[in-house]
Amino acid sequence: VQKFVTLTGDLGTARKAASTFATVASATGSNVGDVAQASASISNQFGLKTNEEIKDVLTSLTFQGKQGAFELSDAASQFQRLAAAGASFGLSGAKGVKTIGGLAQIARTGTGSAEQTTTAIENIFTNLVAKSALLKQQGVNVYDKTGKTRDVTEVLIESIVKSGKGNFEKKGQILQKVFGDQGIRGVRPLMAKYQTTFQGVRDKGGSEAEATAAGIARLREEIEKSVNAPGAWNEVQKDAAQA
Repeated sequence: VQKFVTLTGDLGTARKAASTFATVASATGSNVGDVAQASASISNQFGLKTNEEIKDVLTSLTFQGKQGAFELSDAASQFQRLAAAGASFGLSGAKGVKTIGGLAQIARTGTGSAEQTTTAIENIFTNLVAKSALLKQQGVNVYDKTGKTRDVTEVLIESIVKSGKGNFEKKGQILQKVFGDQGIRGVRPLMAKYQTTFQGVRDKGGSEAEATAAGIARLREEIEKSVNAPGAWNEVQKDAAQA
């Protein structure tokens, strides 16, 4: 409770959510203080203020971790940094939390630790803004017509697809310039899936347009699978009871 209150000043929500923090910590093998601190960061950065909203996103993060490589026991201690990175790009609400959790799952397969995953995510968000002019040269708009950042998953997909087009050596060089040495580690797992799918279609005689469409579909599928991991609160309670 004190961890949550220190970051939010919200004692009422902390008291109501204390059992939620404890249940999630038991279910995932996380430190309960880290779970409370992660929840406080989510509350501050993404505008989620009720126990039910917090329970919903913690359930999603739990099942993202069970399905992927970045378990909540690792993510909880890093979520203050992850939440700040996502909020800086304009992510908000429950969807924003689930998006950043899903991207972290993908990035974790290309990095060696929870800390490196978090650094990669921070660099992805920072460099999408800092290198927006370079991306625009490739036909990728980071901002919409009103000047707001576009959906980060769409920007990432377009960056991978449009940079260098069908020339994968050039694509890799451009994306390296965009995301830097740290950020590129979080993007490479998606780049690899796109290239494998693209070349598979071309090897079977498909056109470049068909290969591109298949590659885009594969990227959307991978991101959707990571972001919207299925799972319900009663399953978290079962895991906690078993633990």
